[in-house]
Amino acid sequence: SKKLIKYPRVAMTSTSQDGYVVTTSSADNSSSRTTHGAFDGTFDDSFGEGWQSGTRYSTTTGLPTGAPDNATFTVDSVDYTGQWVKLQLPTKICVKSIVLSSAYHTNTTDDRRPENGAFLGSNDNTNWELITSFDNDLNYVDSVFGQDSVSTRCNSQATISGITNTSHYKYIMLVVTKIATTNQYGPVHINELEYYGIPEYDPEAHGTDVIARSVPNVPNTDWLEVYYDANDSSNYTLSGSDVTAVSDLSTNSRDCTASGVTIDSTWNAFRLDGST
Repeated sequence: SKKLIKYPRVAMTSTSQDGYVVTTSSADNSSSRTTHGAFDGTFDDSFGEGWQSGTRYSTTTGLPTGAPDNATFTVDSVDYTGQWVKLQLPTKICVKSIVLSSAYHTNTTDDRRPENGAFLGSNDNTNWELITSFDNDLNYVDSVFGQDSVSTRCNSQATISGITNTSHYKYIMLVVTKIATTNQYGPVHINELEYYGIPEYDPEAHGTDVIARSVPNVPNTDWLEVYYDANDSSNYTLSGSDVTAVSDLSTNSRDCTASGVTIDSTWNAFRLDGST
């Protein structure tokens, strides 16, 4: 068994750091928000911290407005269209669990949390496969990290577990196809996003590989009165196909002459005729 490791393994202070690269469809970097804010390692109670899309969703449907920076990713004949945040990793990982923190405004229902969407994986940044999708079933827990001082704004957290995908990916992307409620604002907001998984190769993983082999049973000969062994042809003398003499391999040196004995070449064994 292997422990699940949190990715990225560093707190991102820029869009490119230690082999991790963050890209987004768009970003509103006003206030304390940044393009890489979803991976800065901080679950903050401030409404503005993290990554927030620059493009907004429809104020009537909560769906993407169709701005140029929306993108559509088709996986298994299903289209996922919306704003996205992508993490490139230095090593491929298999994602098993995801923690997502997002913004919620309790007194005006300004809810910028993802409601529908998908997590996609790729190894070439072009062809994408589905890791897991969600449809209004994230079960957010509100006010996990407290509230800021403005209008009871807070952050909510959801955990996505039980992911059955077994592939390893170098690129992981969240595409948000709908936000939770319609409102006058409409961007999607991610305060923090953490992937928990298993690397394709982990030099720090604890454990030992055990290899089982079958080996010939070699007897202890120092207590034997006599020991004749056909496994080595230097231990016996042949005349044609007949064994005529055998050396004693015990410490007693009781060599013998033989009659009615041949060699089974498949098993390297003495074959006795049963009478002589």
